[in-house]
Amino acid sequence: MAGLVGALIGFALGLLEYRVISGAVVAALRRTDRSQSDEERADYARRIRILQAVLLLMTVGAMPVVGFFVGRALFG
Repeated sequence: MAGLVGALIGFALGLLEYRVISGAVVAALRRTDRSQSDEERADYARRIRILQAVLLLMTVGAMPVVGFFVGRALFG
């Protein structure tokens, strides 16, 4: 049971971390966008979406696993 609670807490923290990091990184990338044409803008937006997907996997995917093991190690 402790592992499940730890995983749920890790999931919530992962979502929070994703929102904070993703928001800051995407805002900074959009400020530095030097695209000249619509095609370049579309490619830049595609790369930002890929980065967001990687960040989502890293934060929301990994934090529940870490939370599970921490919960089991500390409480049960």
